Amino acid sequence: MLKCWKDIPGCHQFVRDKWTALQIDGWGGFVLKEKFKLISRIDSLKARFSALEGKGEDEDLSEAELEELHRISSDIHSL
Repeated sequence: MLKCWKDIPGCHQFVRDKWTALQIDGWGGFVLKEKFKLISRIDSLKARFSALEGKGEDEDLSEAELEELHRISSDIHSL
C-alpha cells in the first residue's frame, strides 16, 4: 500500500472491511492463500480491462473485444 493512502480518512477501515468481506471457509492458511488469489485475479482483470480501454481509444474494438470488455467488467464486480 502506498504511504500516501494513510493520509486519506477512512482508508484503513475501508481496506479492513473489504478484506473481511471476502468470505472463504477453511483453515487460516487456506483462507489467506485464497484471498491473495482473488486479489491477484482482480489485478489481472483490471490490467486486461485497461489494455482493452487503451486500444479502444486508438481504434475500434472488434465484437469479441467488446464482449470481453463487458465480461471483464462484470467479473470484477462479481468478485
